[in-house]
Amino acid sequence: MYKMRRIIRSKKIIVLTSGIFFFFSIMQSFCYAQQEETNQGRIAILPIASNDISREELTNLTREFKSSLQNTGRFDIQPESEMDSLLAAAKFTNIEGCNYAICMADAGKALHVSRVMRIDITKHDSLFSARVRIVQTSDAEVSFDEVFKHTGDLDSYRRVSVPEQFKALTALDLKQDTSWFQPAIVVGIFIGVIIVIYTSIDSNSSSGGTGGGGSTTPQ
Repeated sequence: MYKMRRIIRSKKIIVLTSGIFFFFSIMQSFCYAQQEETNQGRIAILPIASNDISREELTNLTREFKSSLQNTGRFDIQPESEMDSLLAAAKFTNIEGCNYAICMADAGKALHVSRVMRIDITKHDSLFSARVRIVQTSDAEVSFDEVFKHTGDLDSYRRVSVPEQFKALTALDLKQDTSWFQPAIVVGIFIGVIIVIYTSIDSNSSSGGTGGGGSTTPQ
């Protein structure tokens, strides 16, 4: 009987230890998934494209745009150095010509971000037209597509039109919601399974203990 109790106790310890181990493994997986989701909340801003503005001006304008938009606190913008290294690793060489939604989504996958923003500027005499688009990486859905027009030179475009673009962009709600419902269900089911196994060990031990208590009488 004592040996049977030791076996039952050992089974309980194994079940509880395994349960604790797998519980922490599940929670670690959820924490990692949540961290990945947070990282995926980043947005990558592709270099501003234009055939009417010099490359040097476009480079400066892109950096100014990223820095100013980051300072609004509404976007987590992927750093330029990180973008360059990831695009090089993915052999994504024609990023300037990536002006279709599907191509932008592919670039987002290479950059490990959830959204990609692209700005195309055309200039006719003193009229600037800036088309700003945001594309979802997962399905190439266009979540923002607006054209901003401005008359003047490049400096006045920076002072007037770019703040208008910031105002329209910061009005968007592009943050991803973290769902706790599904992890809670999984953890609840797991705890329920452990309780059932633990209880079944008790019931089996009780039935085994009472089953052998009969006596025999000699014939």
